[in-house]
Amino acid sequence: ALIEKIGRREGLGRILGEGVQRAALAIGQGAEAFAMHSKGLEFPGYEPRSAKAHGLSYATSNIGGSHMYGYARQEISGFKEPREVDRFADTGKGDIVAYNQINKAREETLILCNFADSGITPDWLAELLKAATGIEAFGDPGYLDRVGERIVTLERCFNVREGFAREQDALPRRMLEEPLKNAGPATGEIYRSFDRLLDEYYAAMGYDHQGRPTESKLQELGLDAAWEMKKTT
Repeated sequence: ALIEKIGRREGLGRILGEGVQRAALAIGQGAEAFAMHSKGLEFPGYEPRSAKAHGLSYATSNIGGSHMYGYARQEISGFKEPREVDRFADTGKGDIVAYNQINKAREETLILCNFADSGITPDWLAELLKAATGIEAFGDPGYLDRVGERIVTLERCFNVREGFAREQDALPRRMLEEPLKNAGPATGEIYRSFDRLLDEYYAAMGYDHQGRPTESKLQELGLDAAWEMKKTT
């Protein structure tokens, strides 16, 4: 079976075992157009064109196309925090993606399952962490938000150091050019204003036009060393 060949890196399995990005490059002949990934990580089971914030998070995620990095529950499950979202809207998603990514970074610090946090308030999370560690600052939900933002921003700094920029915060061309077919209410959907969505996200996170954290944002988060690292690379 092909799956066994992938595991053993035999024949075609050797190429496919490298993931869709590298496999498509190796196969060539237009195969890249069918490789659904961001930053080399394959998409999960959510169609980006039918949930625009979710897809924007795939593109801007520091680890690639993961639904766990900034799960857009506002679009997938109808959650209303921090506000309601029209999943088909082509603008107004940048702040939602920033909120979700920071929130998930904070929750993963607590080793909390992304699918088991419904009804768990920020105040409760803060009290749990304070009780477990004895660290008074952890009892402040606002402080934990800052922790989450520091995590996402520091990850971004590592990517910037390795040469990542706006060009890598991308979705496959099909998401921007090929309308969905036979997809119920999502039929006909594409990303019509992806660059604008990127700009919204960068503004919400305190990044420049190329997706790099600004000096003022790093100073605000106490990540001055990351700015010094950037200047020496």
